[in-house]
Amino acid sequence: MLAYEPSGRYHQPMTPTTANRLFITVKYAIYSLLAANIYVFFRHATFHEGLDCLGWIMLLAAFEWETSKNSERFSPYKKKLLIALEALAYSLILYALAHYVMNEAWLDMVNAI
Repeated sequence: MLAYEPSGRYHQPMTPTTANRLFITVKYAIYSLLAANIYVFFRHATFHEGLDCLGWIMLLAAFEWETSKNSERFSPYKKKLLIALEALAYSLILYALAHYVMNEAWLDMVNAI
């Protein structure tokens, strides 16, 4: 079925399968770029900045996993694993934040919050 555009042209709308593939491709591309960002932070920035970046990306992944379609059917083991992942991510973020405060790196501290 063709959809009409205001420009007077017709186009084929995306099917759910195509949209799902595109979403998954973009999601993994973004995670790949974020993984490269972690590498760059550990390679060219301070160790604490790398931990800060790693913590935020781990937290993003944990929230994405928690809000997935299958989250209602998580086994008790997976729920505990998710809580442990979130706790580790928060620990890394707070560790980096404490380091920024102790070294009076105020800009990094504000960015960590």
